[in-house]
Amino acid sequence: MNLADHPGPKGQILVGGRDRPVWLSSVRDTFAFTMLPEEEKDVRAIYVTDVGQAPDPRKPDLTVWIEARKAWYVVGSRQRGGMGEAEPFPFGDEAAARRFAAENGGAIKRFAEVTEDEILHPTLPSEQTAADEPAEQGGNHGGGHGAGHGGTP
Repeated sequence: MNLADHPGPKGQILVGGRDRPVWLSSVRDTFAFTMLPEEEKDVRAIYVTDVGQAPDPRKPDLTVWIEARKAWYVVGSRQRGGMGEAEPFPFGDEAAARRFAAENGGAIKRFAEVTEDEILHPTLPSEQTAADEPAEQGGNHGGGHGAGHGGTP
């Protein structure tokens, strides 16, 4: 599969010493790349698709990129990323992020506020409810999901 075959927002990272960006099929993978110790750390720039510029957040315009550290993210919404996983949805405009969160749930955060647990072990809204139930009423169904999959355009 190539990058465009996965629904949802995408990412790209420019790394020193490489002529081409590292393309990632999700924003979650983009965050994970910056968090995992085994990945390269000479990150020069990080870009994500601005879902606020697309009529459908699952089909972002792959010509509209924003610097990831300047974006507003909706984390923990009911919307899923390309692999059916929890996904931070990036917006270039705070008002657009607030509208998305009002419609889909989730918290609004900046890049530096998103935690490793939210990326590497996200809990989908349905799992949050199950995890909060006492064990005798259904218990904790788990919810940790591994990092997603990168891609090449």
